[in-house]
Order: sequence, then structure tokens, then C-alpha cells
Amino acid sequence: MLTCTSELLRSRSKTADDLWSWYHQANILSLRKESRLNKFRFWSAAPLLLAATALANCAGMPDYSPIVTERSKGYSETLLKDGTYEVRYRAHYGKTNEEVRDYALLRASELTISNGFNTMEVLTMDIHESTFSELFDSGKSSPSNNFLSPANGGSKLIRRPDTEVTLTIMMSDLPSETSVNHYHAQEVWDRLEHLR
Repeated sequence: MLTCTSELLRSRSKTADDLWSWYHQANILSLRKESRLNKFRFWSAAPLLLAATALANCAGMPDYSPIVTERSKGYSETLLKDGTYEVRYRAHYGKTNEEVRDYALLRASELTISNGFNTMEVLTMDIHESTFSELFDSGKSSPSNNFLSPANGGSKLIRRPDTEVTLTIMMSDLPSETSVNHYHAQEVWDRLEHLR
């Protein structure tokens, strides 16, 4: 009987080890399947994640920054002669003319202050509205300033409204009350700094 009991215990022990081994292998296989499934889920959702990231990056870009490329939003300035600058600000996607003008005035006031002047006279102000169009080929990389792209193959014409304000300013230390076109640079900056 002792022999039978020890054989039985050995067989149960062997069976328990086999069950444990089988259970362990099944868990590993299950984890591998789950890992492959998760990879599949990631890669099938990758285009959607990429589009969402592109939209978030576009929306997250600051409105008040220097122009980086020819078609990007932001400000630029050109020195015309001593104390006279041409200041441009371009905006996309539904900014009003007044908002775009305020961004240009903010940049003009910064330039005036940084050049050591107190006032600026706005000699000219031009507001130009246009539509930027570009043919997007889905086989190529998308233009950095467009957030639309075709889902599958083909090409798509993308149109984006742009508003650009161009100011010509002359910096001086004349009192801002000299004319209606004279602005005290620090007051303009204080009023518009929230746009930064």
C-alpha cells in the first residue's frame, strides 16, 4: 500500500506539474496573441492617431510667432529706412480683420519699443484676404500648413482662407496726440499683450 500511495503521489505530482506547465504555456501564448492583437489595433488606428495629432499640432501652434515658411501664419517685418518698417501679419482659419490688425499692431509696438522709440505713426494699413489653394497628392507628404488630406489615394484640392495685414510704420518720440495715426507704443503693447 505504501508503494501505491507513493506512486499515486508521484503521479499526482507529475500531473500537477504538467498542469502547471500547460497553464504557464497557455498564459504565454495568450499574452503573445494579445500582444499581436494590440499591435494590430495600434497599426489599424495609426492613420486616425496621425490625423488627430496633426490637427492638435495645428491647433496648438501659437498665433503670435514669426513666419517660418512662405505660407505659414505669423509676423514679419522689413526695415525700409531708419525708423520706418513694414510689418506684416498673416492669419489662417477664420480670424477677423480686426484680430489680424491687432496682431500686426502688437508686433509694430514691440519693434518701436525695442528700437528705443515711444510712439509710432501708422502711415499705411492694407488688409488683404486671399484663398490659398494647393493640390495635395496622397502619395506624397502633406504640406505642413494643411490639416486636410484624402483618406485613400487620389488627390485633393485644399483651399484655406488667409488674411494678411501690412502696416507701414514710422517710429518717433512725438506725442501720441500729434495725429490720430500716432500711437503710444507701450499703451498698444499693454492693451494687446494678451494675444502673445
